[in-house]
Amino acid sequence: LFSEGQSVLRALEDLKNQIKEVASQIFKVHKDLIEIKDGKACVEGEPWHCVTFAEIALGYMFPDGTTIGGPLIGRGSYVPAANTLLDPETGKGKPAPFYTFGAGAVEIEVNVLTGEIKILKAVAVLDTPVINPALAEGQVYGGIVMGSNIALREELKFSPDGRLLNPNFTDYKVARAGDTPLEMKAIFLGVGQSDAPYGAKGIGELTMIPWPAAIANALANAIGVEVKALPMSPENVIKAIKEQRPELLEKAKEFLKVKE
Repeated sequence: LFSEGQSVLRALEDLKNQIKEVASQIFKVHKDLIEIKDGKACVEGEPWHCVTFAEIALGYMFPDGTTIGGPLIGRGSYVPAANTLLDPETGKGKPAPFYTFGAGAVEIEVNVLTGEIKILKAVAVLDTPVINPALAEGQVYGGIVMGSNIALREELKFSPDGRLLNPNFTDYKVARAGDTPLEMKAIFLGVGQSDAPYGAKGIGELTMIPWPAAIANALANAIGVEVKALPMSPENVIKAIKEQRPELLEKAKEFLKVKE
């Protein structure tokens, strides 16, 4: 919406100027004295001197048959003008026209015997305002599912000679309905972009970003084990437990024996 909205605003401004220009010729006043309101172009302070958009959209004909104007078509485009490359020394710069900020939090369960991680709840918070709540929430939920699946399952495996070993969905694991978090929530803070139409800015890919880090932090908080590579598959979680906290496996096995 940011870039397209900027283009639309410029197109509307261009159309507005065309309407004023035609109306100023009709009423023989300067175009700055023309105001646009309720589908009409009128002379300021003279509401009886008005012409509707419909009357001038394709040109205007005077009573004597002469015509002015023509099809009114607003045109606009937008190219970010204030962007810069990042300084290689300081890392400072403005590589993008807008920034959306967000955070994600998860509540998980970990099976220390199998290494399986189950997401009980995922909450996303984004600063952006919302035009279509249902669409925005759907975008967030899709990002949660995709981001958490990247964190837990998705992996391209290659042979030593560079051949892809899992080129299909039999071996490349994508999320199924049962793999999604049991509860998902999206919170929008409504902080708009000051130079954007209606404060609009995108949330697209941002909705995927927090989840690998959030899940890894939740795992460390739950059992004191850090998995520093993706995916956090059961195999990799068990490997990390054996390396960092092998006593967890022994305690879990003892617990199962007691229950038996």
